[in-house]
Amino acid sequence: MTLFDAEIDGLYLLLPIILYAEIHYRIWHLFSRYFKREPEIVADVPHRKRVGSQLPVFICVKDADKYPITLNKIKIEAINHNRILVAEKKYHLAISDSWWYDLFLCELKGLKGTVEIDVTISYLCRGKEKICVNDNYKLTSHKPFVVFCDEHPRPGLAGWVVGDMHTHSHLTNDHVEFGAPFEVSAAMAKAMELDFFASTDHSYDLDDCLDNYLRNDPTLPKWRLLWEQVEKLNKKHKDFVIVQGEELSVGNARCQNVHHLIFNNKQFFEGRGDSAEKWLDTKPQHTIKNIIALLEKEALSFAAHPVCQPPLLQKLLINRGIWLDDDLATPGLFGAQFWNGDKHHFLTIGLPKWIELLLNGHKIILIAGTDAHGNFNRFRQIGIPHLSMREEQRELFGTSLTGVYIEGKLSLNSLIEGLRRGRVIVTDGPVAAFRFRPLTPGDERKTALRIGDSTTTTEGIIYMDVCSSPSFGEIKKIHLYIGNITAKKETRRCLETPSGSFKVSQQELLRNCPRPGYVRLEVETGIDDQSFICLTNPLYID
Repeated sequence: MTLFDAEIDGLYLLLPIILYAEIHYRIWHLFSRYFKREPEIVADVPHRKRVGSQLPVFICVKDADKYPITLNKIKIEAINHNRILVAEKKYHLAISDSWWYDLFLCELKGLKGTVEIDVTISYLCRGKEKICVNDNYKLTSHKPFVVFCDEHPRPGLAGWVVGDMHTHSHLTNDHVEFGAPFEVSAAMAKAMELDFFASTDHSYDLDDCLDNYLRNDPTLPKWRLLWEQVEKLNKKHKDFVIVQGEELSVGNARCQNVHHLIFNNKQFFEGRGDSAEKWLDTKPQHTIKNIIALLEKEALSFAAHPVCQPPLLQKLLINRGIWLDDDLATPGLFGAQFWNGDKHHFLTIGLPKWIELLLNGHKIILIAGTDAHGNFNRFRQIGIPHLSMREEQRELFGTSLTGVYIEGKLSLNSLIEGLRRGRVIVTDGPVAAFRFRPLTPGDERKTALRIGDSTTTTEGIIYMDVCSSPSFGEIKKIHLYIGNITAKKETRRCLETPSGSFKVSQQELLRNCPRPGYVRLEVETGIDDQSFICLTNPLYID
């Protein structure tokens, strides 16, 4: 469906602008402080990498069909004590396409700890030789990227893989924002020592034409491209997985638009209630219950950022809301992404809501993700339309992670199965897990149960494993929580932590656990003034 500019102009003022910033769109063609007659030229790098691994550097040029350039040279320098040239490429390439990008894989030999990176792009535009550093936006700092080159491997435990469960890609591309291709996100994720990520573009972006985001295409070329490109990349990378998904707009119990993460479902679901594609047409197309009933057996569904309040204008004009208690209790909903990048929000609002659901008897799987829209090192966005831009260190890809225990080798199927079984943790650094061996008379060696499993036994031994690293700090706290569903409360056991430890294995005897109830684990590590956490999902006592 073609959208009239009058319909979208006003509504785009209300929407968060959170991918790489689109500087050319001017509402009603008014003066804009950041508008310039050049394509957007943007570079990005991961915020961390392992010493000895290559540094991926992403450079993209957007809207050169409107403002053609000749790309002359790209120079990449590392700044430690001195400037070190790590890569240089001469192009003399005429670019007149709407989208162009290149991906460098650079060696940073001998560099460790905090390293700064500058990407200098030389180009010819409208007959003038120009140079930009890191981006060509008018109102940004152009300061060097900061990359932490870690001497130590990311914390891990045997059988566990970690990744970002909520990200957006280049399939989002409109008036105000654009993301990064799957190939680029995979390179960034591998540099960060991640094992997977989920691509979850909005349903109202995935039904657009490839060359015109103002029109819907019933043949769904973007949706087909998602599945085709990801399948090819998953075959290419044997030790890495991308999960196909969508962030579907659905209706909550009050008929307000909320977002629903759908993973590994080959059928596309339309959801345009909060798309701002048409004035006053904000009614959700589906209910949560209806979508869950339509899911394929291989699919999973999770509430996306369920308790993050939308801004007032979005509530009023595009009918956005939050997941209500009745929504989160919908049968068939696997879990919820209560950790959406903002750690403080998770600890103060998301975590208490999850615990409340557990104590009410709901087996809802906790996952984490960043909602990153192509931000790997720096969050750049339009602040006040036409007037300002912002740069921040938030919503960075790979900063709030989901860990999954898998059987055998990593694959899409083994990852989905681990998620389905609730063998899941959330973390921003350390990794923690446990097994439970029931104390059955005459059978003390009964097979141990894992996170996400259920038992009727109220006595047993908990075997806990915790792993950190010098980069994420020594283990400060190990807390075991025992939930009593009848009493609607949790009891905390503070376990002894050896001073200066980065790896701990402990066991704890449990007797007379409440039934129904559950057991879960929380861990905190710290270095200097930074703290990092890991929370497990429960083992349930039915």
